[in-house]
Amino acid sequence: MANLDDFLKTLADKWRDYAVANSAWLLPILQDHYEIIYNQEGVEVARRLPSELIVGIMAGLVPQVSELMPLLWRSSGNNFDRIVEALYLDFDPFQEDKP
Repeated sequence: MANLDDFLKTLADKWRDYAVANSAWLLPILQDHYEIIYNQEGVEVARRLPSELIVGIMAGLVPQVSELMPLLWRSSGNNFDRIVEALYLDFDPFQEDKP
């Protein structure tokens, strides 16, 4: 399963790099429109950009994500939050500690 692990790590790295490079317009969105990330105890640990935005950006950046979207969409129950979680992009790319 190393290839999948490598792919998911690459996605996370690309998302972080893109977000930091485009922070001038992404940070204002994060201030007004965000999703809250909770730990297993239900405590808020971070905020992230909306799932739809993350999926759209990543589908544009990484052709494999775009190719996987029909499968991801059906298997997620048409839920962008689940897609973001499945791709391990459920984190704040502006925080130092990444998953």
